[in-house]
Amino acid sequence: MAAMSCLILDTQGETRFNPFETFGEYLALAIRSPGSYQLVEWLTAAPGSLLETQREPPRGHWILCGYGRFGQAIVDDLQGAGIDLTVIEPNRSIISSVPQVRGVGNERMVLEKAGITQAVGINAGTSNDIANLAIVATAEEINPALFTVLRQNQQSNSLLFATFKADFMVRPAEIIAHECLGLLTTPLLARFLAEVKRQDDAWSDALVARIVLACGQRVPATWNVAIDAKVAPALEAELRSGAQVKLGALLRSPTDRTQLLRAVPLLLLRGSQNHLLPSDDLDLCPGDNILFASTRSSRALLQGSMANVNDLGYVLHARQPDIGWLWRKFARRTEAGLR
Repeated sequence: MAAMSCLILDTQGETRFNPFETFGEYLALAIRSPGSYQLVEWLTAAPGSLLETQREPPRGHWILCGYGRFGQAIVDDLQGAGIDLTVIEPNRSIISSVPQVRGVGNERMVLEKAGITQAVGINAGTSNDIANLAIVATAEEINPALFTVLRQNQQSNSLLFATFKADFMVRPAEIIAHECLGLLTTPLLARFLAEVKRQDDAWSDALVARIVLACGQRVPATWNVAIDAKVAPALEAELRSGAQVKLGALLRSPTDRTQLLRAVPLLLLRGSQNHLLPSDDLDLCPGDNILFASTRSSRALLQGSMANVNDLGYVLHARQPDIGWLWRKFARRTEAGLR
């Protein structure tokens, strides 16, 4: 699940995640801007894995079963994307902007009343796992072409859910874990993904092509680094001395500076200002925080250049240290082993 940020405060004032709002944004983005959705999915997948082409959620009439917290989040986001909706809900609700049919959704008559034969997608999002499975099974018997979204509430039902080939699976616990891990390990990623949602498909498609050209067909590592004395002491000292260092000059291999690293800078944060897709000729400053997409080997080499005076001197000025031959021989072997 993609790491989009939907943070809310609980009654004690502590930050927590709302997985339903997260998924609602995710689904709406996939319908509204498939290219941006693909980029988000790619950058939040496991590094090194092959990105599988997924079926794009279609535009048209959707049916949502269940109007609890999950259903409400989906309704808000899909309405925002201009999607026509009908809600199936057994209890009388206060929905005013969406047509409602009374029922659960696992009855053929209720689904037909909601317009299942003309629908393009169905969201089985009740709090009951068995009911959700029955909803999808019944709906697909009537309309096999449906795009299906299936909510799983209990981890103990994983084997049962594995037999259903839903287009989207919603597991709230996994969404929360993915969000927390992403924000803790790569804080700038959520900020970048928020920027992606504001772009059009052409922008996202061009960035995907650029990353593939630089990093290959497998999912790159996404990571951020701050230019400070702790993480990047060599680069920070160079900048403090008054030297000008352009971002593009840093993206050379410390084993052979004629070769570019397989890395793409996605975002540079300077103070509170975002520099989206910073250019190679951007002058770096102490305190800059940069988000990269790269291969594992290029990450290791780039981090080494920022931390090691000898590596940085070679990358920026072609200075050859006395220990260069032995070190570079070792570095080339290390680089080859990480690919």
